Amino acid sequence: MARERGVLIFAGGVEEDPQRELALVHEFARRQADGLVMVPTGDNQAYLMRELAPGTPVVFVDRPPVGLRRLDGEVWEPAAHVVATRLIPRGSGEIPGPYRTSARTSSMA
Repeated sequence: MARERGVLIFAGGVEEDPQRELALVHEFARRQADGLVMVPTGDNQAYLMRELAPGTPVVFVDRPPVGLRRLDGEVWEPAAHVVATRLIPRGSGEIPGPYRTSARTSSMA
């Protein structure tokens, strides 16, 4: 589905290592990624404000970020709600689950 829409998806693992998280985010930002989906590690994700270009969408999965203030227009929704209201109406059909965790959606503006 991503290829049909002209989207490339890259993934990286940090294995709960905050330094690896920072390095990986830096590399994605350096390559001007259009957005991030991440499971935050460590005790502070405030670095995202300086690493990412303004307006870069970020989805936090499994746990909320630490050290970021809420921004105007920021959306904090449970993952199942995001799936139900955004993906299924776009024709995604069945979405694999289960949805036990929550996602935090933010735009770095």
